[in-house]
Amino acid sequence: MSGFLRTGKQIRVTEFIRKERVQVKRYWLIWILIGILGYGMSFEDSSGTLTEMSRRFISLRPLKEGMSKKEVQAVLPSEVIIGYELTDTGSEQYRPIVINNPQRSESVTKGKKNYAVDYYLLGIKTADGQITDEELVPLIYLNDKLAGVGWTYFIKQVKN
Repeated sequence: MSGFLRTGKQIRVTEFIRKERVQVKRYWLIWILIGILGYGMSFEDSSGTLTEMSRRFISLRPLKEGMSKKEVQAVLPSEVIIGYELTDTGSEQYRPIVINNPQRSESVTKGKKNYAVDYYLLGIKTADGQITDEELVPLIYLNDKLAGVGWTYFIKQVKN
């Protein structure tokens, strides 16, 4: 009987089964990686909360704590094109719709600290013609140096 189990056909079947198991493992590994990479492509603001932006205009990745306000302004665009508007239907000419960044600025005093806060348009969440706080990201400066980015930092360090 043992000679029967070790025939050439039996060895080939065993090798085939091993190869199939490897292929199945590779198949699942590929799907797991696609899932992980797909999740990694979700938009995330600096506060760590996922945001669903239909269009994102600026990236916050080049920002580093301690950058001066001028350095930040050199990295981030001062204007963003959020769309195009038809100016002449006959010739089908379009004009860009431009929004200035920062959208607004304010000074906030907390104790003996004076913060400067610039609100940048990060992206459009809902195309409703209004710019809401959900679409803005605050950049917080202390002594003309970038101290923090995002609503979580703003609420914990400046507003409370």
